[in-house]
Amino acid sequence: MDAVTPGAVSSAHDGACPYVDRGEACCARRFTLDRIDEAFAVCFGAHHGCEHFHRLRRQELAAVEVAEPASPPVILTIAGHVHREPARIRATGT
Repeated sequence: MDAVTPGAVSSAHDGACPYVDRGEACCARRFTLDRIDEAFAVCFGAHHGCEHFHRLRRQELAAVEVAEPASPPVILTIAGHVHREPARIRATGT
């Protein structure tokens, strides 16, 4: 096995799969000594070609679509005028 230069590690890490650090169980099979070359080639290189990456990404996107939509912002008016600067509002109690 060839020695890895420090520059190669940092450039490979720049393209790392976002799911590697999350400890996904489906990714764990690549992280064995027998398959370490595959782990570096796929997980720290060509992860866009990985079936697990695409499945996890689809699940993530589906979860975002199911989440409640954000409520529209509340625009405060003071004395009938919309203020462009932040207004200080004091609590009045419950």
